Amino acid sequence: MATVEIPCPRCAGHGSRVEWKPDAGICYRCRGNRFVRVDPVRLERALYALRAKYLRLLGETRNPDPKVRALASECLRYCVQDGLRVRATLEMIKNEA
Repeated sequence: MATVEIPCPRCAGHGSRVEWKPDAGICYRCRGNRFVRVDPVRLERALYALRAKYLRLLGETRNPDPKVRALASECLRYCVQDGLRVRATLEMIKNEA
């Protein structure tokens, strides 16, 4: 499996941030190493799964039950955030290549 090393997307390759107070601001994703190893194939599969989840949740937002609609709308927001993060990471990999 081919992995790629990229600057950490969480801390922008700095390893830490001043505004993060716990653990002296060390990034939890890269553990202060400034770089992370990612598998592009796995990220593409995750993006595909997120798209399917998005479509399913979008259908549930049309449910007549207001509780189901509210929960689906909240989950939809997180699904979009995850999809954007995965897509940005894939773009970073493509730009590094």
